[in-house]
Amino acid sequence: MKGALDGFRWAVLYLGLTSTVMPSLYGFENEEFAAQAVAACWRWVEQGDVSGKELLDLYHAEDDSGVDTIMYNERNDCAQNAWGCVGVSVAYTAYCAYMTENGVLPELLELANSRELFDAFLRCFQKAGGDQSLLDLLGSRLMGMHEDHLRRRWIDPLAMELLKQNSGEVFISGYEK
Repeated sequence: MKGALDGFRWAVLYLGLTSTVMPSLYGFENEEFAAQAVAACWRWVEQGDVSGKELLDLYHAEDDSGVDTIMYNERNDCAQNAWGCVGVSVAYTAYCAYMTENGVLPELLELANSRELFDAFLRCFQKAGGDQSLLDLLGSRLMGMHEDHLRRRWIDPLAMELLKQNSGEVFISGYEK
């Protein structure tokens, strides 16, 4: 499926899939930061009022408070992989924002539109309890959606509904620490 969606829809796909593994972070330190980072990405998608620099700072902060540092320091495997999904979502959205703003990418984001990043997301998504078929289902739905519907209020419930239809139950994994 890589290549079938435009960059904007890839950001929406990553964010929608990430919403299905966010419950893996419930009860863990920094869960609120994960929610804030994902919300900032959605603000860029919906309103464009978050800069690429702001998103990059959420991903990699000089004071070691960014998503990448939290992910690498997480000891719970499921939570670490959920953080990996958050990280790819933030990095890819930052990439899209920079490309929209001026097309000049910071070195840290040079691989954000690569097959390697997609593969890393897929590995983290699957290890956090996600399923390739959900990626395929949501991706195919996004291809046919009007851009006005590529909003969090539509995508998060759609991702959860597709998850329920696909698995028969709501995914909440990694809850125990």
